[in-house]
Amino acid sequence: MRPSLGPAARWLALWMRHHRTTKFRRARWWAVAELLVAAALVAGANLWDLVPVSETPWLVALGWLSLRLRGLAWGTLGLRRPNRWVTTIVVAIGAAVLLQLLSEFVIEPLTGRPDLSDFEFLVGNLPGALGMLALVWTLAAFGEEMAYRGQVQPECRITAERPRASPSKTGGGPSGFGLHQTSQLARDSLFVLHSSLL
Repeated sequence: MRPSLGPAARWLALWMRHHRTTKFRRARWWAVAELLVAAALVAGANLWDLVPVSETPWLVALGWLSLRLRGLAWGTLGLRRPNRWVTTIVVAIGAAVLLQLLSEFVIEPLTGRPDLSDFEFLVGNLPGALGMLALVWTLAAFGEEMAYRGQVQPECRITAERPRASPSKTGGGPSGFGLHQTSQLARDSLFVLHSSLL
C-alpha cells in the first residue's frame, strides 16, 4: 500500500507532471516545425530544383542548428565511436561484400543493369574517382545518415510519442550508425576503385 502524500508533495507531483507535459508539447511543436522545413527542402531540391546542390547539406545544417538550440551533441543522434573497432570493421567489410554480391548477381539480373553513362569520366581517372568518392562519403554516407536517420526519424518519433515520454532526448539515433557507415565506405571504395582501374 502506498503512503498518502501531503498537500505539498501532491502539489509538487502535479507541477512536475504539468512541467513535463508542457516541455513535451514544446518539443513536439519544434519537431513538427523541423519536419515541415525538412519536407520543404526535400521538395524544393527534388521536385522544383530550387535548392542548390542537394537537400542533404541543408538538412545537416538544420540538424546542427536544432542540436545547438537544444544544447545537445552529435552523439545524441548516434554519432559515436564503436565499442569494438575490429568487430565493426570486419562486419562492415563483410556486409559491403555481401551487398555488392547481391547487387551484382541478384538485383541486376532481375532489374537490369543501371545506366552508369554519367560516370564514364571516372573510368581510368583515379583522381576524379577519389574526388567523387570523397563527395559520396560526405553527402550520402555522413550527410544523409545524420539528416534522415539521425534527425528526421527521431523528429517523427517525437510527434508520435505520448507526453509521458522524455522529450529531452531526440532518440538514440541508429544503433548501428558506425557499422552502416563503415560498410557504406567499404562498398563505395570497392566500386570506385574497381571502376577507375578498368
